[in-house]
Amino acid sequence: MSLLIVLVVLAACAAATIHLGRGLRPITIAAALLLAGFVLLLPIGLDPAIVVDRGRLWLCTALFATPVVVALGAWWRLGAAASPTSLPKLLIVGAAGSLLSGLALVRAANMTFDAGPATPHTARIALLESVGSRRGRTWHVELGDTGLPNVGRLRVDEDQYARLRVGMPVNVAVHRGALGIRWVEGIAPAP
Repeated sequence: MSLLIVLVVLAACAAATIHLGRGLRPITIAAALLLAGFVLLLPIGLDPAIVVDRGRLWLCTALFATPVVVALGAWWRLGAAASPTSLPKLLIVGAAGSLLSGLALVRAANMTFDAGPATPHTARIALLESVGSRRGRTWHVELGDTGLPNVGRLRVDEDQYARLRVGMPVNVAVHRGALGIRWVEGIAPAP
């Protein structure tokens, strides 16, 4: 998912909640972040790119979310007399929203601004799996030891799935990431 899509969804959710909430208040911004987080994380489940360094991803997300929640709390405190929202409700919605939105934003920024080339890691295909549902069919590849954490099962397209065989060596394309959060772009048959 591109960074531009993430920013457009954040802006659209903010505009919608400000309009529906009848004004710019801390709770409307917190609700916009929460709504945007859910909207942005749904397609990530469909995105074949896999984040290798999940701990670092959550650290960067927390570094994004903490100042947002503090700012929402300070904003509420400054206008507490005019705000019917309780501080705990604001902090819960704000924390959840900034974490979910931050996760999508950090992930997209890490991949979008990653200008470096991918590093190939060799692995072997341990299992090929085709799963059908009401929404269609998805194809997955289980890899043997890649030497990378969190990389074992990858989603591939139908054409790539048809060219792969169990036991076949493949190169796993791993990017360094602009924020230092490694991510897998995909796999290709090893030469």
